[in-house]
This record gives sequence, structure tokens and C-alpha cells, in this order.
Amino acid sequence: MAHAGAKVALAARDRAALDTLAGAIRAEGGDALPVVLDVRDLKQINAAVEQVVAHYGQLDILVNNAGLGANHTAVNVTEADWDEMMDVNLKGLFFCCQAAGGTCSSGATGASST
Repeated sequence: MAHAGAKVALAARDRAALDTLAGAIRAEGGDALPVVLDVRDLKQINAAVEQVVAHYGQLDILVNNAGLGANHTAVNVTEADWDEMMDVNLKGLFFCCQAAGGTCSSGATGASST
């Protein structure tokens, strides 16, 4: 997306990885905003969307790319494993869409990719 000229906000839990990727995008002439975000935390989701809108003025596209799975067989998945997967893969996805959608005006266009 950055190669196509989009201004991109990058979100992840790992600040160092975000800074590295943002630096690479900027080195190629792109515009990137690193945002630390754990999608399991609703306050962080809302703060991240607010940060992006404050920086760029709007949010046009949301790519929900966070996701995880158990790294062992289903018979060994614990309740904690399950809860973490659902928090990231379902709860995080839904509330990211909700927060991003809340920034759109009635005439705005935009997209979400999951």
C-alpha cells in the first residue's frame, strides 16, 4: 500500500518491529506512522484509531491482520489458549472495525479488510 502512495499506520505490540518497518517505508519515500497496539485491549484500539485520525486527518482503509492460533493439537488447547485466540481473532477484529467505522462520516468512503 505504501508503494502505491498510501499513507500507512502500522499497528503491533512490538515497538521495535514497528519502528524498523516504518523506517524501511520512509527510506523508500513512503509515509508511515507506527502505533503500538494490543487488539485485546479496547482502550488501546480506540486510542490507536484516534492517534491515526489526529495524525492523518482521516482513516480510509482498515486491514485487520492480527491473528493467532494454538501451536499445539486441539486436544491440548487450554481455556486460556482459547480465550486469547478469541480475544485477538474475534474481539480484536470486531472492535477495530467498530472504532474505525466510527470515524467515518455519512458520506465517507472506505474499506475494511479482514
